[in-house]
Amino acid sequence: MVNLEPLAAQAGCKMVHKGADHNMITKALMVVAEQGIYALGIFLKVQKEENKASAIHQALFNFVLDAKLLAAGQFKQNCIDMGFYQQLVEGHDANSIGRILLTKQALELALTYGRYHAKAEG
Repeated sequence: MVNLEPLAAQAGCKMVHKGADHNMITKALMVVAEQGIYALGIFLKVQKEENKASAIHQALFNFVLDAKLLAAGQFKQNCIDMGFYQQLVEGHDANSIGRILLTKQALELALTYGRYHAKAEG
């Protein structure tokens, strides 16, 4: 079993250090909380401030892999890969639904920590 909280805190810190700001992280958090994981991928993909969106994606990408919520595949870390978000939400059985809900909560936690780090760094 993996303790998600320290990994989420680390991901939040990384997204801020790579260029994401409080506003972009807050918007991403609202999207994943209200619309879901795949909507988060679309949101990040269409952002005009690509460096901020990419910083969030890279931090969440590494977080998901480190937390073993998804096996490493042929995903592109450096660009926002919709296949990655598609894989996160695939499955229709009870085990898949539990994993999807856990992943959604974990992403929300990482983004929340990102907001805290962004606020603390001013």
